[in-house]
Amino acid sequence: MIEIKDIPPSQIHGMARITLEGAKAFFADPENQKRFEAWQKERRVERKETA
Repeated sequence: MIEIKDIPPSQIHGMARITLEGAKAFFADPENQKRFEAWQKERRVERKETA
């Protein structure tokens, strides 16, 4: 298993940049934004039902 504490900060920053670029590209498509918001709303409803 990979221990986060063992990953050098420079590698963490690189992975964060790559992840951010992917998220920006994904959310640049308005349809993806709509799907995400629908998914998020559904999760909130599920949480309320199980609480």
